[in-house]
Amino acid sequence: MSGRGLMWQARRRGGVSPVPACLPLPSRRLLAALLGLGLVVLAAPALHAESPTGWRTAEETVVLDDLEGPVDLAIAPDGALWWNEFYSGDVRRYDGETIETTFHTDPIEDPVERGLVGLALDPEVTDNGVFYVYYTVEDPEDPAGGTNHLARVEDGQQTRLLEIPAHQRHNGGRITVDDEGRLFVSTGDNTERHPAQDTGSLLGKILHLDPDGTPANDTIEGPVYSIGHRNVYGLAYDAETDRLFATENNDLERDEVNLIEAGHNYGWPDCQGTKAYDVQRGEPTDEPCEDPDYTDPIGEFYANYTAAPTGATMFDGDLYWAAWNQGEIHRMTRADSGEWRDRVVHETDDRIHDVEAHEGALYYTNWTQVVRLDLGRTDGEHVPVHDSAKATDPTGSGAVSEIPAASGLVPVLAALALATRPEARR
Repeated sequence: MSGRGLMWQARRRGGVSPVPACLPLPSRRLLAALLGLGLVVLAAPALHAESPTGWRTAEETVVLDDLEGPVDLAIAPDGALWWNEFYSGDVRRYDGETIETTFHTDPIEDPVERGLVGLALDPEVTDNGVFYVYYTVEDPEDPAGGTNHLARVEDGQQTRLLEIPAHQRHNGGRITVDDEGRLFVSTGDNTERHPAQDTGSLLGKILHLDPDGTPANDTIEGPVYSIGHRNVYGLAYDAETDRLFATENNDLERDEVNLIEAGHNYGWPDCQGTKAYDVQRGEPTDEPCEDPDYTDPIGEFYANYTAAPTGATMFDGDLYWAAWNQGEIHRMTRADSGEWRDRVVHETDDRIHDVEAHEGALYYTNWTQVVRLDLGRTDGEHVPVHDSAKATDPTGSGAVSEIPAASGLVPVLAALALATRPEARR
């Protein structure tokens, strides 16, 4: 996730602007200046191979507004909405009538990607009130770092389960809970790259822990469940199939969606997506990543620009994930052939922090709101969303993208695209 993108994004909605809202503010100003100079810019080709149905035309309802950066959303079995507020440092709960604050940590100065970023609910939260948080504590002697804490909160009291080094960027911090109440937790590489391959380090990993913080019984070393990650910022657990999915932010291009398996190595920093990464030069290459020790992603996005994926959720057996840079919600489905197919099913004018599903609806958060998407119901049942999909060329290990990369733009737009790339991803 982009630190500069976090800080540039407006915290309150403004008026309508002719400059695309998906661009960071400096880039929007640059584009406005170019347009003001009368420069002729060729229109970008359509990003979508075909017009999807379903969620694209879903009814939007703003459930909550005027929030202080709800970066992580969780929905309890009783339908109560819980969320982390990045700016206030509060975990808040909405039961349909009232809002209450259930946890607070002081916001840190110059947070970038640090702060209160992770939230997950115990499966029995409606009865026991237990939840988990991931947040950063400042260190006066290390103003650009600090310490990330994973904590269990019960009856207003927190028990710290883990302490993980922090950095302004690449902190990870997503939490999800499996059907046995065990925690999956993502950590970033703190921009250091190599610790992602060190099983003795907690950086650049997905961790698996029992509710009391002890390592689960399927880990590699300590709580380490999988290695080789740059910055996982979305986790989704499918209880029906006991599968874990993760979205991962890579450098400049080829962000990933991964099917996470115990003990697997996902390649960073030697690989990103299906291509090798030049660690010495700190840049992607066009060479294939063919090391058999590394597990390929089920999807990579894109070959020449970033999606900056954030939250993810399971719904109707499919994986839904949010693209921060484009303000999109994607759906990934697995075809009978085994190929994974991706489609954009909803677009917004805002950055999307998280996406969750509950009782036939999708919910997403932007900087100030929780929004619900409803397809409607027929005879009390949720309307299916499995519209047909025409596959295009496969990318990587069988992932099929229905969103071809933009091409044919004039040089000024190419330069502008470079300016919009998140600095944290460099």
